[in-house]
Amino acid sequence: MKRTGKPFKWLVFMIPVNILLTLYLLMTFYYNDTFWVGTWINEVYCTGKSVEEVNVLLREQMVYDEVQVVDLEGKTEILSLKTINYDVDYTSSLKELLDKQNPFFWLKGVFSNEGYQVQPYITYDEENLQKIIAELEVVKAAENPEPVKAEIRKTADGYELWQNFTRKPNADKVIKSLMNGINTGQKEIKLANECYEDTIPTAEMEEVYALWKQIEALQDCKITYDMTDEQVSVDAAAVAEWIAVDEDGDILTDEAGNVLLKEDCFKTFIYDLAQKYDTYNVPREFQTTRGDLVTIEKGTYGNRLDKNAEIEYLKEAFLTGKEEIHIPTYDKEALYKGKDDIGDTYIEVDMTEQVMYYYKEGELVIETPIVSGNISAGHRTP
Repeated sequence: MKRTGKPFKWLVFMIPVNILLTLYLLMTFYYNDTFWVGTWINEVYCTGKSVEEVNVLLREQMVYDEVQVVDLEGKTEILSLKTINYDVDYTSSLKELLDKQNPFFWLKGVFSNEGYQVQPYITYDEENLQKIIAELEVVKAAENPEPVKAEIRKTADGYELWQNFTRKPNADKVIKSLMNGINTGQKEIKLANECYEDTIPTAEMEEVYALWKQIEALQDCKITYDMTDEQVSVDAAAVAEWIAVDEDGDILTDEAGNVLLKEDCFKTFIYDLAQKYDTYNVPREFQTTRGDLVTIEKGTYGNRLDKNAEIEYLKEAFLTGKEEIHIPTYDKEALYKGKDDIGDTYIEVDMTEQVMYYYKEGELVIETPIVSGNISAGHRTP
């Protein structure tokens, strides 16, 4: 009988198939009680590990001994959990996940990594936790809120409204939010708006608000004095000095509740302005050609504010709420306004050295000897 090679060829083909099939079945059996290849749980690689092994790894990873509690204003408190016997167990969640992984499809994990997140079963001493939570400042503030109040305070920048009238925490809602966060293992719990409630202003606070509304309007002045080389704003700090107060610094009002102003407030402001910027009949410093800084006595050259006109202007402009840049009126005027009213074209006479200098647009054009008058003979050079 003549033999053929077909059975032998078939046998050669079946051997590797059977080997591969055997390996596949062995791996299927292996993954029956362990997680697929390419399985990640809570960022931990779990391929080939049993539920018990993964549970140990996840528990080691879960270090949970304190929680940061952040209130609505961003203040942070630390809630220590070291004394509440906090413990976690992932067994139930892991078993549920393993049941969903059909061992016959383990090969799927070779081509794609699977990432899962599971939550633990949490246990702790709830009574002890309640005591710890009660010691938080935000909870104390909720259970014993400070009396709400508002005050008008004077500062270097004018009057300001101070108040502690903010949203106050609700104790029950704060505790509930903290408990929910701890039950889900949050390491930072930010208290949401829902944990707070509005406070109700008192009748006394309403009176302060009404007074503040007037002061705020007065301080919102939009008048600016143009002094040429500088601009002087009638700002809140200036207006605050105009408001009348009693010996204790409390703001005075009339019978109708309107804020009173000091009787001479506008005059004081204008006189202070004149003292700073007037150059007429006041001593002035001058840098001489020979390098000395000398003080020139009072003279008839310079600028002088028309104080009476400016007092009337300021009073009318302020009380009617004008918004403008104001160039003041002068009853004495130099060639230039501002503190430097001499300019860069002038004649300088040095009485000591008996020399005259002529500057034109800042350049020395003439330098010449001079003979000044004889004081003893009654011929003083002005």
